Amino acid sequence: MSDFPEPQNYRKGISASHFRFLDSFLLDENPHLFILKKEKNQYLYDVDGNKYVDFFLNNGTVLLGHSHPVINHLIKDAISYSTESVFLNKFYYKTVKLFKSIINFGGIAFYSSFNRAVFEILLYLKVERLAVNSRYLFYLMEKCFPFVKAEIVKKGVQYDLILFEPLNFGEDLSIFPIDNYNAKFKVSVENRCAFRIRDGFIHDLKTADFIVAGNIIANGMDCAVVLSRNRIKGEILPVYKTVAIQSTLKYLIRHRDISYPALNLPFLKFQNRSIFKFDRNIDTEKLLPYGIFFSGDTGFLSYLHTENDIKRLKKALEANFFS
Repeated sequence: MSDFPEPQNYRKGISASHFRFLDSFLLDENPHLFILKKEKNQYLYDVDGNKYVDFFLNNGTVLLGHSHPVINHLIKDAISYSTESVFLNKFYYKTVKLFKSIINFGGIAFYSSFNRAVFEILLYLKVERLAVNSRYLFYLMEKCFPFVKAEIVKKGVQYDLILFEPLNFGEDLSIFPIDNYNAKFKVSVENRCAFRIRDGFIHDLKTADFIVAGNIIANGMDCAVVLSRNRIKGEILPVYKTVAIQSTLKYLIRHRDISYPALNLPFLKFQNRSIFKFDRNIDTEKLLPYGIFFSGDTGFLSYLHTENDIKRLKKALEANFFS
């Protein structure tokens, strides 16, 4: 039975042996330092029997906790209908109506992944000069779309396209002032913040030409939606992904009154509802022996995090930086 580790009993031998065996086969470096066994609620479990409170949550896209029992049940039922992605399935109609109840749009397009959605926008707009407003988006463009030269957005410059996250993730988690920047097209990238800050999306299609949201619309499952004033070509999703989106949206609509605790943590710089930011990058490896998984300087809360989870994070930070 997995349980929270303490530094004196932290186990990582099985994970280490898996990494050694896989080292010559895996092309990308794995930054997460353990082999995952399962995810449940706000917790991760590794093959060594360690349990971790997850404050990364798939870069913020898991709002309802991992392996939500209702959504899992519905996905399993959906797979029994079909795994086909050639035909529109019977769940599309209600899924599109759900989006319509949240935000007004002219066109909606679904994709099997967030990167595919961004690629289709770039292709559709024939972008030459592109700007972004966050390190996350800059890294995404550099790693996944090297054929497009991206730069950090500047005032007074005219761009073909600005891909922007609605929050100032690099600063104080306030709303990013997109009206202060010039571009033919503006795309609000709400993959880490939709439904976390407001009851739906932060921007509408009066302030942005497109809104793109990835895994967050399906509680972490890989997919994406692009909302626009006009029609843009998308992909047909298999039944289980359509159901995952529909089920997540229904849950979010029903629980609009959710509140998040105010955090009292060392090095906490800003908090905006369920997103919080430290004044430094936190070393993931140092927190694992205390039963915490965290990456970078920005953390996320799910609906399920408890005061005890937050106390565990505080204890891990104090042990590593004040001992």
